[in-house]
Amino acid sequence: MPRIRSLARELVTRTGPALVALPAETHPAAAEVLAVAARAHAANLCHQRVDPASPHWDSARIRAAGHDWAAAGWSLDELIHLLGQLTQRVLDLLMAPDFSCDRPLSAVLGPMTDIENRIVRELLEGQRSAEGDRPGDERIATALLSGTPVEPTVAGTLAPAYAVVAFRSRAGEHSTVDVDRLPESGVLRVSCPDGGYLLIPAESRERAFEQARWVKRLLPGRVWVGVSWQRTDRIAEGRKEVVQVLSLAIAARRAPEVYRFEDVLMEFAVSQHPKVAGELVKLIEPVVRDSILHETLTAFVAADGNRNRTAEALDIHRTTLDYRLGKIHRLTGHRPTSCRAVHVLAAGLTAHEAASLGHGPSHSD
Repeated sequence: MPRIRSLARELVTRTGPALVALPAETHPAAAEVLAVAARAHAANLCHQRVDPASPHWDSARIRAAGHDWAAAGWSLDELIHLLGQLTQRVLDLLMAPDFSCDRPLSAVLGPMTDIENRIVRELLEGQRSAEGDRPGDERIATALLSGTPVEPTVAGTLAPAYAVVAFRSRAGEHSTVDVDRLPESGVLRVSCPDGGYLLIPAESRERAFEQARWVKRLLPGRVWVGVSWQRTDRIAEGRKEVVQVLSLAIAARRAPEVYRFEDVLMEFAVSQHPKVAGELVKLIEPVVRDSILHETLTAFVAADGNRNRTAEALDIHRTTLDYRLGKIHRLTGHRPTSCRAVHVLAAGLTAHEAASLGHGPSHSD
């Protein structure tokens, strides 16, 4: 028991920066979930069984946090992302050379996934209690997105595969989709404060992308859309994928468009290697501290390294742009006009933005 408590405290400490990055008013509820999740993961690392009857588990605390979170109008995606950060810290600890574990890795990873899925289900239960009874289709969509089995009579009505679509607008803006205007019937949806999820029947990956583009056209304003094509029994995995895709696209300051996993491969690679991300953050910090250079490099990357388009977007002369690019070269040692260098600098901007939003490591990791 003392070792479980010690490991749980260490995991909470390691995940602390991601918690601090959340809005201050969300910290009490987020801390409750983080504490329960950390203890459950610590128990698993110490060879203890974690299930609803375990002393290392507390469904009531998680549901209460989910209720408070939903009642305040916050999106559960931020909380689920925090849990993803905790899972990464568990993996970091498990892979550390000085950490002893006499069980096969597979014997640890299986329960880890179960813990994560159980927490998401409990949070969604808390959310439902705050929002009242939802329409039948929304309850089905919520169950599928969380990996909860549906009744056999319901399962028989579902399509073999779906486009798992998530969309997010800017904070404070609410967007909804008129599903009757989509070309497919049988669409399931779940609404969130700043966006939502759609499950759209799709027979292929290409069709799923087309459906996501339809959704994008139906949404007003600046909205980011993520899509993953999945068999019906893997919809919960698709939800995790699109949440990560949107987090990375927004952190990279991508334009409000439709994104798939293959569209954010570089950002994903950076996010999975904390040491690399930390070095990129240190590389780009001198540029980020200068607001003019930061704006210039961001515009240059968005223009795919085209100087004419960048100068036009910034409303400056080409000579001024070249002077700024030269200054960026002197600060970073990377010449922005080089194809290879501009990719490195773009990765630095992504890593820095992700760190500032709590989606990645800071330079001190």
